[in-house]
This record gives sequence, structure tokens and C-alpha cells, in this order.
Amino acid sequence: MKKKIIGLLVCMLFIATAVPAVESLKIKDLSVIPTTIAQASNRVNWNETQKLIALDGAAEDLFGYSVSFDGDTLFIGAYSDDEQGINSGSVYVFTWNGTAWDQQAKLLASDGAAGDKFGYTVSVDGSLAIIGAPWDDDKGEDSGSAYTFVLFEGVWRQQQKLVASDGTVGDNFGVVSLYESTAVVGAPWNDGGGKDTGAAYVFTLSG
Repeated sequence: MKKKIIGLLVCMLFIATAVPAVESLKIKDLSVIPTTIAQASNRVNWNETQKLIALDGAAEDLFGYSVSFDGDTLFIGAYSDDEQGINSGSVYVFTWNGTAWDQQAKLLASDGAAGDKFGYTVSVDGSLAIIGAPWDDDKGEDSGSAYTFVLFEGVWRQQQKLVASDGTVGDNFGVVSLYESTAVVGAPWNDGGGKDTGAAYVFTLSG
């Protein structure tokens, strides 16, 4: 009986000693974390180095609505540019010269038309790029399309026009993303699974 009482007292003594130690550790940890975050934030700063504008920019072009860059190449969309008709759209290509970004080219769709909104989305990866025109009408009003471009001998050239195999009115196919030889194009208002359920189409480069 005495041994049990002594054992019980030892356990109680251990608990009484351990709990304050644990609580102290928790308090210490909490006091360290904010200091560490504060120190890290003091070491990291994003500084504006340049403001880019289109050389032929005009009112309501919406230059900068979409952007994508890879290495020393930057694509900037202006889907409300009116060069091929009201809201036909365009994309500007900038390159890094070592100290600043310079406008290199302005891209237009080969069959661009009013309301296509070419440049609504853009994605560039190396020498390939894809540009969305979600309000293009090839498969019905606002069915949408996407254009692929390739950099050849220093010039960006249109390579192909993509449309959904089952594209239809109002799908707005043309929300783009590109990585290496794979492109994904979203059609947010596609009705394949029910009204406006949406769909995404995967394309792979061959040849």
C-alpha cells in the first residue's frame, strides 16, 4: 500500500513539473514565430522597376488584361484593341534587353474580326505561345478559339488555330495555358455536363 501511495505521489510530482514546462515551451514558440516572420518580411521587397505601355495604345484597349512571360519574353494581351474591328484584340510581345523590357512585336489573328477579343488570355513557354479568343464565332456565336504561335528566326508566326471538336454557341473556348508540348484550353460555358458546367480540352504537339 505504501508503495502505491509513493508511486502516486511521484506521478503527481512529475505531472506538476512537466505541465508548466510544456506551457512555457508553447509560449516561447509563439513569441518566436512573429519575430521570425517580421524579420523575413524586412528582407524581402518587391520594387517597381518599369511601367510598360503599348507604343500604339489607344483608349479602352485594355492593354495588360492578360500577361504571361517565360525567360526574356513577355506577352501582354489587349483584347479590346480595335485594329481588326471593334474589340478584335491584339497581343504585344516584349523582350528583355538586359536592363529593360522593349516592345518587339504586335500580334494579330490571321482571321481576326470584330468582337473576337483575341488576347483575352495568353500563355508563353519558350518558343511557343497560345492566345485565346473566346468570342470568336467559327463554331457559332461566341464559341471561341485559340491560336498557337511559334518563334521562328526571331519572328513570332501564327502556327495553328484551335477550336473544340464539339464546339458550339456560347462555349467561350479560349482560356489558355501552355507548358512545353501540351496546351489546355478551357471552355467555361460548355454544356457537356449540363448548362454552363464547362469543359477543358487538352492538345499535344506532334510532328
